[in-house]
Amino acid sequence: MFQYQRTYLENVLIPQFDQHGPTHDCNLLGTRFIFTAEPVNIKALFLGNFDDFEIGQVRRDAFKPLFGPSSVFITDGKEWRLARKDLRPFLNLHLDEKLPLVEEGVQKLFETIRTSNSGPNTSQASIEVKGAFRDLTANTVTRILTGGAFPTADVFPGASHNMSFYHACDIGMAGACMRSLGFLARPFAHRNFHTACEAAQQYILPIISKGLSELSVSSDKSQSRNGKQTNWLSSTYTQAITGRKTKDIAKEALAVIIAGTDSTASLLCFTILLLAQREEITISLRQSILERFGKDLTEEMSAKSLMAFEPLQNVIHEVLRLYPPVPISLRVAKESCTLPSGGGRDAESPILLQKGRLLHSAHMLYIEG
Repeated sequence: MFQYQRTYLENVLIPQFDQHGPTHDCNLLGTRFIFTAEPVNIKALFLGNFDDFEIGQVRRDAFKPLFGPSSVFITDGKEWRLARKDLRPFLNLHLDEKLPLVEEGVQKLFETIRTSNSGPNTSQASIEVKGAFRDLTANTVTRILTGGAFPTADVFPGASHNMSFYHACDIGMAGACMRSLGFLARPFAHRNFHTACEAAQQYILPIISKGLSELSVSSDKSQSRNGKQTNWLSSTYTQAITGRKTKDIAKEALAVIIAGTDSTASLLCFTILLLAQREEITISLRQSILERFGKDLTEEMSAKSLMAFEPLQNVIHEVLRLYPPVPISLRVAKESCTLPSGGGRDAESPILLQKGRLLHSAHMLYIEG
């Protein structure tokens, strides 16, 4: 997937912007798109005129087999706000309580690296960390969401398919992205798209079912000592007992697990790659960490201290600028409206956007910035 995105960005999208400018339109597989990398347009799209745009029915239909009907990633308006309200507290609040989960995963990652590097000529050994980063992020996100362990089996026991979780997710995401380009693109989606969607959901469904069963017999309904819900699954318990299907809850959890896993694993992979290529930055960052936290972590790390640690934040932000996990974002105009820039002979006048589709590339904006 990473290779496909890189090839498309470098060989198609970037030359297209170089040739036609920061805001232009094109016809892709029978669907008219407007591409923009203008900062003022992107600001209008996501801030000033946010309510003028939506995900669009084509994208909802494309991702529904994988994510279900109520995922935060394919809903709009009131449904989107409610889904975000349910999810956001468990990802953004009480971060210090989540650090032990992250630390546990990091220690397993270190053990994987040590095991891979235990043979002869270890000083020159190459280590493939992409899969390890994916395991780290998938485990962490799953436990934060549900409190349960991520499925480790390569193939789900008793299933009608032979796909691993990651393979199923890759086929499902690639197929959904292709289907979101329009009806002419659907034949190019993977022939096992629907099988892959069902396979990915089969891995998550037992975690959700077990978690809900434990909540049903728990006297405190998975409440913490101060009466607050401890994870996202505990917040959906009321929905489950009032008739919401367990399978739909599992699909919604799958969407967040895929998004959290792929975006974070991508960030970690590119960070390690760039640090390996820039030894002076690696040495400087390590020295800054030792000076701030000590070799033996004499000052305990916290979410607040990590977010306030500028050298690390600068590295992360630069990696995100160069290799954004979501380089292309798609929004659809609900009604005819205007964008601040891109029209006229000088391409600086407002441009009319008819009810239809807008595709904006954050990647081009960040690279040029």
